[in-house]
Amino acid sequence: MQDVMKMGLVRRKKNASPIHSNYPIQWLLMYSDLLKFGYNPYAPEFCSLIREGKANQKYWRLMFPVVDFMIRNRSLLGKNVSRSLDWLDMTAEELLITQPRGAYDPDVGALGS
Repeated sequence: MQDVMKMGLVRRKKNASPIHSNYPIQWLLMYSDLLKFGYNPYAPEFCSLIREGKANQKYWRLMFPVVDFMIRNRSLLGKNVSRSLDWLDMTAEELLITQPRGAYDPDVGALGS
């Protein structure tokens, strides 16, 4: 996020956060995964950023549950879920994950080849 600021790609530091800058459909992915599977699909990515020293652990330890709550309840930042649904002319019920938990996970054996 610091590099995004240094490169002048955003005007304010808060807008360098992926939470603010991601493509609108990402809100729907997070929303559907939180509802169906009970986890935020971006948690592993943020954990990697924390381990690499690119994100603050204390901040995200506090903010992850807050962000997940906002997304699940479509409040505050989570209102982006409703905006994205409106943009796509969809309802929340039309967000379908039809396979059971784990069915969408990559084949780990294939990644090692």
